[in-house]
Amino acid sequence: IATVAEHFHFTIEDVKRKGRKREYVMARKMCAHLLREHTKLSLKRIGQLLGGQDHTTAIHAIHSLNDLCFSDPTIYMELATIENKINS
Repeated sequence: IATVAEHFHFTIEDVKRKGRKREYVMARKMCAHLLREHTKLSLKRIGQLLGGQDHTTAIHAIHSLNDLCFSDPTIYMELATIENKINS
């Protein structure tokens, strides 16, 4: 979460905020995807970490980001950049 927040120049609290600002929503989607890919956390726990959401919201975020990555190469590249930061 910290790496995504840093990438978007947000605080961790901004990412966890329940607001619907497009930038925050995208950051939460990326966090959900990365937490699912790089940890063994349950969807319920991922939702809790991202502002008290439930598991269905986490599932939706992950699927939505996957769809966006296929349709928008800039989002795919942004996600890849964040993953590189995590892996280095």
